[in-house]
Amino acid sequence: MVGRDSSGGGGRVNVNKTARTRGQKRTRGQKSKRIWLTNSEVERLGLEGTVARKVPREELPDISVEELTLELHHHCPLDCVFCSSHNCNFEVKDTDLLEFWQVHRAIRICDPDTVRWSGGEPFASPHRLREFSRNVHQLFDVEQTVTTSGYYPDAVAELAGESSSPRFPLVDLDEIRVSLLGRKDTHERLTRMPESWDRAMRTIELLTDIYDGELKTTSPAVSGEQAEEVIEISDDLGLETRITGLVPPSSDIKRPEKCRIDADHCSLGGRGCRYPDKRLVLPNFDVVHCAVEKLDFDCPERKKTGEVQRGTSTSSSSSSTSAVARET
Repeated sequence: MVGRDSSGGGGRVNVNKTARTRGQKRTRGQKSKRIWLTNSEVERLGLEGTVARKVPREELPDISVEELTLELHHHCPLDCVFCSSHNCNFEVKDTDLLEFWQVHRAIRICDPDTVRWSGGEPFASPHRLREFSRNVHQLFDVEQTVTTSGYYPDAVAELAGESSSPRFPLVDLDEIRVSLLGRKDTHERLTRMPESWDRAMRTIELLTDIYDGELKTTSPAVSGEQAEEVIEISDDLGLETRITGLVPPSSDIKRPEKCRIDADHCSLGGRGCRYPDKRLVLPNFDVVHCAVEKLDFDCPERKKTGEVQRGTSTSSSSSSTSAVARET
């Protein structure tokens, strides 16, 4: 086995979140409370009224996903051979930054169980990550996860040093996943960046000391041997690891040896997709199903993004304007 695993004037809707212990999931099909912002909150968050208007529930698409991945930006110092951001077929620029009103709108429509912060490298803009995660924590009943390359241990240390508490101030994050792709030589061969392994290990060491949430390692299954390296190192560190599918397939590296592939065009399972109940929001606010569709592979789940995109084109030749972006 390769893996284990508010509108003006009149008040607001109840903002009390359902009490949950860390790690406890919502029952599937149980909608979280819709949170509308007051004028003061809109002003405080700098949203300029863009999300303040109440929208009747029946006007929203009937979508409920398990995981909503939000790419804050595409910047990352690494050059991983499998990274979909380097080959994205949607018009995403390095200057594109996801704004909080977009985050709020996407969560309100997709109603996820989990929000996962990604990129690019989220800790390349750590204060933005902290602000966004705090706002989401105050407004929505969702789990929050961040996936990081671990390349910026100094950013983690800086954030920790800003708090009078001895614990990590990103208390709104339920889980942090650090990419660890194998032993040092394997990791740096796949990231194509010297010192990336040392930085990742330093980040893991730092988080182990100061973070109260769930800390895991994560890696794509480049090969069975490589995945076993990740599992072995994670066991030595006393951390759970999460092995995912490989995106994209490449002539340089082998497909996962123990991952069932039902379609040649998709390395995440094809018609047997292992992640059907998810959406991915790109920094330019395009909404796709997953990193495979981001690469313009023939994603079997692509048709489902029409629920959000309402029939607009998802091809690389026509930038998609999602209902998430258009709904006001």
